[in-house]
Amino acid sequence: MSGDDQDLAIGFLEAPVALALSRHRIIQACNGAFALLFGHAADALIGRSLVQIYPSVDTFADVVDRWMAPLRDRGQFVDERFMRRSDGELFWCRVAGRTLTPADPLARAVWSFTELPTPAHLDGALSRRERDVACHVARGRTSKEIAKLMGLSPRTVEGHRLRLMRKLKVRNAAELNARIKGGLG
Repeated sequence: MSGDDQDLAIGFLEAPVALALSRHRIIQACNGAFALLFGHAADALIGRSLVQIYPSVDTFADVVDRWMAPLRDRGQFVDERFMRRSDGELFWCRVAGRTLTPADPLARAVWSFTELPTPAHLDGALSRRERDVACHVARGRTSKEIAKLMGLSPRTVEGHRLRLMRKLKVRNAAELNARIKGGLG
């Protein structure tokens, strides 16, 4: 490896922003900032799916639908969403991706992750479970679907929805969905 290549490799590894390279959504390389942000050892992440940093497998699957057209058309995509640390804590994050293979956008891509303050309308007194439920509500899932995905009873999910409605000061499910989506857009 030439001196310039070594400098580039060191620059990637030591960059102050969380970076990961992926092939078909499998981590090929990541830097220290990425490992620190998500609470994993960097070497433990290599060869593993990006699914481990999403709130759920379902959320991980859903983002593909939103990202494919922009990645094909513009070669990049940016959004803000809840992500998950190794201890299960959810946090608000800006995710930016750029494909290196526009014909097959997820074949090779580079990603950056920046922790952000949770939007005021989603922050404050939301518990970890309420944030999980909020992510599913934003995807249009019913309480029954959320219960199945989270391993809870539908009645428990309804309780979380009601608490979310109170905390976000909305009167019905449609307002709750709109309020949450306003922060997930």
